[in-house]
Amino acid sequence: MGKIKRQGISSSIFLYIGMVLGFLNTGILFPKILPPEILGFAQFLAKTSGLFGIISLFGLPMLTIRFFPTVKNKEGKHDGYFGFILTLGVISSLLMVGLLYANEEAVISFFTSNNEEKDILGNQLIKENFSGMLVWVFFNNLVILLSSFCTALQRPRVPAFFSEVFGRVVTTSLLVAFLFKIIDQGTFVTLYTLKPVPLVIGLVGFLILIGEFHWYLSKKLFLKNDTRGWLAFGSYAAFSQVGDRLTTSIDTIMITKYLNLANTGVYNVFQLICTTITMTHKGMGRIASPIIAEYWAKKELDKIQALYKRLALLNLIVALLMYCCILVNLDNAILFYNESYADGKWVAIFIGAAQVLHVLNGYNGMILVYSPLYRFELYFKIVTVAITVGSNLLLIQKFGIKGAALATAITVLITNILNQWFVFKSFKMHPFSKPMIKILLIAIIACCIGFVIPRFTDLIFLDVIIRTSILAGVYLFLVIYGKVSDDVNETFVQWRKKILGF
Repeated sequence: MGKIKRQGISSSIFLYIGMVLGFLNTGILFPKILPPEILGFAQFLAKTSGLFGIISLFGLPMLTIRFFPTVKNKEGKHDGYFGFILTLGVISSLLMVGLLYANEEAVISFFTSNNEEKDILGNQLIKENFSGMLVWVFFNNLVILLSSFCTALQRPRVPAFFSEVFGRVVTTSLLVAFLFKIIDQGTFVTLYTLKPVPLVIGLVGFLILIGEFHWYLSKKLFLKNDTRGWLAFGSYAAFSQVGDRLTTSIDTIMITKYLNLANTGVYNVFQLICTTITMTHKGMGRIASPIIAEYWAKKELDKIQALYKRLALLNLIVALLMYCCILVNLDNAILFYNESYADGKWVAIFIGAAQVLHVLNGYNGMILVYSPLYRFELYFKIVTVAITVGSNLLLIQKFGIKGAALATAITVLITNILNQWFVFKSFKMHPFSKPMIKILLIAIIACCIGFVIPRFTDLIFLDVIIRTSILAGVYLFLVIYGKVSDDVNETFVQWRKKILGF
C-alpha cells in the first residue's frame, strides 16, 4: 500500500496540476481570446481522433498491463515485448490513418451534414484540418502505447506528467502566442493538431534514460508465453476499450453532429470542471492496475479485496469534497462567463453526480477486466454502449447539452450496477464499507454550510475563495477528527510532523 500511496499521490498531484492548467486553458483563455467554435474543435479533435486511435490499437494498452508481469525480465530486455507492442501499434496506426485518408469525404460529411447551416465556422474547421486529425491519431496512439508500458513498469508518474501537465503547458504556450499575436488563428489550430508529438519525444526520452527502450523482436517471447491467450484477451480488450472510449466521447461527437461546435465548447468547459472529482481515482488507478493484474496472476484474491475497499473509501473522500466545492460555486461560474453558459450548470450537476457514483463503486471494471472472467466485461460494455448511444441520441436532440449530461449520468449508473453485481456474484468482492455512510453525511453538512454563506456577487473570485475554503475546512476537520479513514489520518500526521515538527 505504501508504494501505491506514493505513486498514486504523486500521479494525483500531476493530475491536479493538469486540472489547474486545463481550467486556465479551457475555462479562461479559450473562451476569452478565441471563438467558442475553436474550443469545440479542440475537444472534438481529441475525442474523435482518440476513438479512431483506440480502435486501431486493438487492445494493446490493456494487453501490456495484463501480461507484462508474466514476461518482466529487465536483464533479458523482457524478451522483446516492448518491440512487439510498438511494432504492432505503429503498423495498425498507419493502417487506420490510411483508411481515414481514403474515406475523407465520407468522414467529413458524417460530422457536418446535420448542422451545415448552424455551424459554418465549425464545419470549415473540420474540413480544413482533416489532415491534422490524421496526425493526431498516429502520434496520440504512440502516447497511449508508451504510457501503458511505463504504467506496466509501475512508473505511472511519468506518463501522468506528460499527458496531464506537459501537454497542457503546450496548449497554454500556443494560447499565449496567439494572445500576443505571435501566431494567427489558422497557425494556432495547425500547431494544436501537432500537440501529441512532443509528448511522444518526452516518453521515448524517459524510457531511454531508464534503459527500457528496446525496439527489437525475439522468438523467445512467442516460445515461452501463451500468445494464443494474449490474442484472445487482446480481442476482448479491444472491444472493451472501444466501448470505454465511446461512452466518454459520444456526447462530444453527437453534440458536434446535432448541435454545433459552440455548444461543444460550453459542454466541455463544465465537463472539465467535473474532472476534478475523479482525479485521485485516476491517479491511484494508474499504479493500482498493474498491481491488481499481478495479484490476479498470483491468485491473491484477499489482497485484491482489501485494496478494493481501501482505495474506494480514500478516493470517495476526495471525490465528495470536489463535488461539494463545484456545487456551491456554480452560480459564480455562470457569473464569470455569461448567461450563454447557463445550461452548463446542469452539465456539472449531472456529470458530477455520475463521477461520484463511479468513484463510490471503486475499481470494479479494472478487477473484472484483469480476472479470468474478463470476457464478461465486454458483454457489459456492449450493453453500455447501446445505452450511451441511444440515450444521447434521444436526449441531446430534445434537451441539448443538458440531455447529453443526463445521458452520461444514466450510462455511468447502469455500467457500475452491472459491473458491481457481477464482481460480487463471481468473486464475493465489493468496495462498500460503513465509513462511507459517515463520509456522505459529512459531505451533506459541509455542502449545506457552503450554500448558506452570504454571496459576494460583485467579487466573484473572493467569493469562490471564501466559500471553498470554509467548506473544505469543515469537511476535512470532520473527516480527520471523525477518523473516517486510517490512510487519511496517517497522511495528516505525517504532514503535520513535516510542517510543524511534531
